[in-house]
Amino acid sequence: MSDGRKPLKCPEGFKGRYKVEHGDTMFEIAQRFNLPLDALINANPHIFDPDKIFPGDVLCVPVLKALSTGPLAVEPLEQTGVGVIVQNNTSKTVWVRVLLIDKTSCPKKIFRALKLTIHPGCLFIEAFPVWATIYEVQVEAIPGILVSIYGLGMEFRVIGGNTLRHSELIVLDTSMAMLSDRMQYESVTASGFVSGWENKQD
Repeated sequence: MSDGRKPLKCPEGFKGRYKVEHGDTMFEIAQRFNLPLDALINANPHIFDPDKIFPGDVLCVPVLKALSTGPLAVEPLEQTGVGVIVQNNTSKTVWVRVLLIDKTSCPKKIFRALKLTIHPGCLFIEAFPVWATIYEVQVEAIPGILVSIYGLGMEFRVIGGNTLRHSELIVLDTSMAMLSDRMQYESVTASGFVSGWENKQD
């Protein structure tokens, strides 16, 4: 164990490698790099038990990307909901966080907070009722996750003006990680081409 365990390779776009020192824990290392704990664990599958790390172990420090729609105004006569699609294009099961934010108040209020577990090649699809006249959707994930946000009308008709594909989303300078481990998240697992709503009914 003196040489420590090392990853075969780190995730795409990772921030760097960290060599574990005496007294380190995964939780403390995650806090040091402003990461959710599960993001650090997910980036290091060579550490079979995250509660047992040893001096000399080498960890991959992942990069999390926070994407935002920016503030969107509801189409009052047309819009009934907002759709969120998250696709895992990586070869590993990943954790993704989704925040639904009411921006009609100051400070803004988080209306829903979802923590998604998405298996390789799978989609999370969910439609939410409109909860504010001005809203924002934020998604935090590692590279390789594709996101689309749709304004939805009756019978799930897409409203073009409030629809943003992945390339149209704003990359935020600061991630949601500072909130991630202190918030109450609804947990959803997507292991096939199913919606989060169907998952929650199991």
